[in-house]
Amino acid sequence: MGKYADDCFLIIPASNSSAILTELTNVNDWAASNNLNLNIKKTQEIIIYKSRHTAKNAPEEIPGIARVKHLNILGVTIDEMLTFSEHVSMKVSQAHQQLYALKALKAHGLSGTALHNVCSAVFLPTITYASQAWWGFVSAADKHKLSSLVHKVTRWELDGGVSLPELDSECLKLDRTLFTSILTNEYHVLHQLLPEIRVSSYNLRKRSHNRTLPLCTALTAKNFINRMLFEY
Repeated sequence: MGKYADDCFLIIPASNSSAILTELTNVNDWAASNNLNLNIKKTQEIIIYKSRHTAKNAPEEIPGIARVKHLNILGVTIDEMLTFSEHVSMKVSQAHQQLYALKALKAHGLSGTALHNVCSAVFLPTITYASQAWWGFVSAADKHKLSSLVHKVTRWELDGGVSLPELDSECLKLDRTLFTSILTNEYHVLHQLLPEIRVSSYNLRKRSHNRTLPLCTALTAKNFINRMLFEY
């Protein structure tokens, strides 16, 4: 079970699917004993499949709980195949709305540094929000969709004459900022996910970090921690 503020995520493997109702009852009882209320109307269920060929023989739906194909987890949308295509589509839609707002501001006289500050504070953070979690998993086509939005800002002169950074560079900057914080702060919530410190008796060239490089598959190498251990 993962919990953040008033959001709770119950993860149950397929081998224990028969215990779903029992686990939900436990969560409800825990909430009640702590003066909280489990909001069934906001509760959703998503089944994660290994591949589209395995998307069958799903367990029966739980009465009163909606089964969805996309789930928003702390602002990041995933689908039942653990891909982020829907998340990218939502960001593209939100970015187009903000482009329209920026055009309206420009038409009403906002320009120069003021326009650039609004663009940097509103537009760019929208499409890079929590990029550390999903940037390594999205396809080249999805990355191109997002990058084209940044280029559109320049073409439409909505950046106040100061070009926004390329999306690849901005995401890499955000990656390194977070990873540096994880490395240097032992109390960081993600610090426990780092591999063990590598001990060597040789006098080797100084590395950017002293952690053991994990063995990765093509999938796990896209994970933020693993990705940064090799790229940092």
